[in-house]
Amino acid sequence: RSHIKWHHLEEALAEPLSRRSLCFHGLMKMFEAILDVTAFSPYASQSILESDPRLFVVERKWNGSLITSVINVSDDEVQAKELQGKHDILSDTQFSGTVTARGVYFLE
Repeated sequence: RSHIKWHHLEEALAEPLSRRSLCFHGLMKMFEAILDVTAFSPYASQSILESDPRLFVVERKWNGSLITSVINVSDDEVQAKELQGKHDILSDTQFSGTVTARGVYFLE
């Protein structure tokens, strides 16, 4: 990682298409989406689900809340039809079953 001066960071974050801005705002969006999901509690039980080897799928449960995290670790588009129809809290849409290359989904 490089060291960066505060004013340089402010400039990078102000440019909507800069790598730093996209990364920062993407992380902030993810944190905001998961804030109220109790299944992300550090006390939640979790299990790794069997799936396509290009996917990393983790199910977390806590106090009646269930979340399935789906991460595509490949450069391929992958189908996960068994998860189709669940609500993706990151995009606030219904999950189509298609996991984009390097895609991340938090499904309820």
